[in-house]
Amino acid sequence: PWSKEALKPESIIFVIDENSSILWFWIGKANSLVKRRTAMRQADSLKGHGYQVGKNLIGRGVNTIIEIDDRKVGREEENTKNSKKFLELFEQPFYAALEQVVVLGSSTGPASESTSVFTPKIAPTTTPAAPKTPTRVSNPPPVPKVIPSPVATPAPKPTPPPEPEPEPEPEPEPEVIEPEASEPSPVEPVVTKPRLEAPKIIIPTTSSEIQAISVDKGLLRMGLVVLAITTQVPDVYLSKKSDGTYEVESMDGVICRFKQKGDEVQFTSDSFSKLNPAKAKAVQDWFLSRAKSI
Repeated sequence: PWSKEALKPESIIFVIDENSSILWFWIGKANSLVKRRTAMRQADSLKGHGYQVGKNLIGRGVNTIIEIDDRKVGREEENTKNSKKFLELFEQPFYAALEQVVVLGSSTGPASESTSVFTPKIAPTTTPAAPKTPTRVSNPPPVPKVIPSPVATPAPKPTPPPEPEPEPEPEPEPEVIEPEASEPSPVEPVVTKPRLEAPKIIIPTTSSEIQAISVDKGLLRMGLVVLAITTQVPDVYLSKKSDGTYEVESMDGVICRFKQKGDEVQFTSDSFSKLNPAKAKAVQDWFLSRAKSI
């Protein structure tokens, strides 16, 4: 329903205002980052293609998206100002024209039930005029053809036989001049370029050299946590908080939170609570089987 009560912390609301060509995009406080990014892609799609309601396409001419983050209301001036303008829409009188469509500015609908704000206008029809009867025109009298009299053609004169062409005189044979022997050109010496050799990589072999290389086991195990989660949930988002805690989110919300504690990984108490138990068990088994070798 068209009411401020729909603006709940876990809600994401889209309002297409065709009067001002604006798409209002309201995000509740309790939405995760993954849901926010998904909603942003939906907002871009609504701006480009509109929204189908029955046979009507709403918001095809929208050219502006105004995002309102409820977490920033009262903290950021522009976000607070946009939120105030958005809430003023709910204070106007309105009536429901179609499902998910309201008309602002009046609390009464059209005068006739058969008339709707989305009813297309029908152009008045006109009766075509009767075709005019063509006037019959009498054919003109035939004009006699004039046949030209034959003209005598003079007989062609006999052509004299062509004179025989004179035979060409034989051309003298060209004189062949043998070239003088020249000295052979000197052969340039072949210069060989030096061969480039790959740098040698020294791998430690003794136990003392291997122990000198420090390995952060806790950091490696945190990487295994992310890999283990992606075996069951391929599409995840990883973020690092200011206190050093890592948070893994999916389309359904936060999967887990963890941080490094020495060589171990410490999880929060609510980690994996929203994940399917079978998937959570598979993630745990995958992680433990590989963390032992570190």
